[in-house]
Amino acid sequence: IYLPAETRASYGAGEQELAAGVSPAWRRALADAAGRTRALFEDGRPLCGALRGRLRLEITATWLGGVRILERLAAADYDVVTARPTLGVRDGAWIAARMLA
Repeated sequence: IYLPAETRASYGAGEQELAAGVSPAWRRALADAAGRTRALFEDGRPLCGALRGRLRLEITATWLGGVRILERLAAADYDVVTARPTLGVRDGAWIAARMLA
């Protein structure tokens, strides 16, 4: 489980209940973690424009991929048990289009 114990505890999201699916407590805990992650991504966004060359492309693609995963997580109502958010070919096109923009 990659969610800090403090976050799980603050929402009452126990490990044992996760076996039965994502409960409302787990959804709230995951939404909180995703919100904090999104804030960190936004804080780091300027780095993408500050770099040059291949590293700029790699970091920008990584940043966009992370943003896309956060969007998928929210769209799935933070249910990571039924279907893990992933990126596919269409997402590659989405990322490439935004990198060119």
